[in-house]
Amino acid sequence: MTNLCASIGENTLDKLLASIRHAYDQGVDICELRFDALGNPGRDEIEPAIASVHDHGLEVIATVRAPFEGGLFAGAEVDRLKLLPACADAGADYVDVELQTLRITGGLADSIARRGAKLIVSTHDFERTRDDIDDIFDIMLDSAADVVKLATTANSIADSIRMLLATERASRRKDAIGVCMGEAGLITRLLAPRFGAFLTFASVTPDNATAPGQISVADLRTHFQWDAINTSGS
Repeated sequence: MTNLCASIGENTLDKLLASIRHAYDQGVDICELRFDALGNPGRDEIEPAIASVHDHGLEVIATVRAPFEGGLFAGAEVDRLKLLPACADAGADYVDVELQTLRITGGLADSIARRGAKLIVSTHDFERTRDDIDDIFDIMLDSAADVVKLATTANSIADSIRMLLATERASRRKDAIGVCMGEAGLITRLLAPRFGAFLTFASVTPDNATAPGQISVADLRTHFQWDAINTSGS
């Protein structure tokens, strides 16, 4: 079955901890903690947040998204790169690293793996869905990734259909996430189970989405019958 992941981005630790509790109450499987939303987080914020997710019996994806791929990290790049293995040290189950970052940073994948976390290699395009998304998936699949993630912007339903088919193909090799942002990308979030996706992202509340077109856990479950789709897609 496809995991339901609450993507949580808050600008204070207190808000982050409250959203983690809310995500647990909604019955999600995984929490993605968007630490970049804190600006320039320290270990005193990362460690308690990850511990809180684990205390609720859920898995953690730690993300410190770079500004060049739509992230909010406010510090120097050298500091961001230090935080990625630090998230693994703090117990994150998965650490998300952009493909572009992985290409220019020697040893980062090994450093995360040695600390016991799995590596999500991701690529984001906030303008379009290119024709070569199968090739982009292949590049990530050939990396050290345990999970591959491709997020693009859908300018038509056809873009979303191509993403779903590409995700299904990629998932035959490794756990794969394929999502199209924007209104035309909604079906990639809803039909993720039918195409073998590792997870789908949702927000904790309607007003704190971390990506364009992301819908809330409650809407996904009540308006779009996520649980029924996920069961029939398994």
